Amino acid sequence: MKKRLKIFAFLLIFTSAASLSFADNYLDFSAVLNLFNEHFPEDNYQRSQLGLHTGIAYHFFPSNSNFSLGTQLTIGTSFPMTERILRESMSARASSIFDLRIVCAPSYSIPLGSIFYFHMSLGPIFIYTNEKTSERLVSGSTDYTYNAITGGLQASTAFLLITSRGFLLRTGISMDSLLLRAEKGEMRMNYRTTHNSQFKGVRYYSFNFDFLFCLGFKF
Repeated sequence: MKKRLKIFAFLLIFTSAASLSFADNYLDFSAVLNLFNEHFPEDNYQRSQLGLHTGIAYHFFPSNSNFSLGTQLTIGTSFPMTERILRESMSARASSIFDLRIVCAPSYSIPLGSIFYFHMSLGPIFIYTNEKTSERLVSGSTDYTYNAITGGLQASTAFLLITSRGFLLRTGISMDSLLLRAEKGEMRMNYRTTHNSQFKGVRYYSFNFDFLFCLGFKF
């Protein structure tokens, strides 16, 4: 039995190494500006935010193919801008928001020359959000913590520059359509408050825009 496991492990490592030897692997580091609007239909509530993120991405380009696979991890902070309920709107309440985003998407690249490519991808995105809000009371201040897990799809387009020396430049935009959300804790905004001791599903949708700039290299 142990001998079979060793043979299986060897074959797995060998085939993985062989697949990588016939492909190009790139790693890039990104800076992302994010604009998005959140909608909570049950509360007739909307909130717009501006986010700044940094990330790292891995790209797998099989040889002699225009298809590729990429995965990206970004972390950053967001700043609430405005809140809206029905026809009323006002500046959003100050809140500290941290989120972590994971995307894994197949891609297709169209050559535009010897080193330029037009890159398109579509895949799932998952976001973990931690939000903290402070409220001043007569007796002192109180801190509230709100957590959310959100899922949806991300579509992106970008221009790639890949040099013969393995240098990668990627710049473009991505669009997120988020429809699944579970929330926990206490959100304390001007027009929306929540209190959930456990994660609870909520009706939610959001359409976001990301503007990204990335530098990377082949390894």
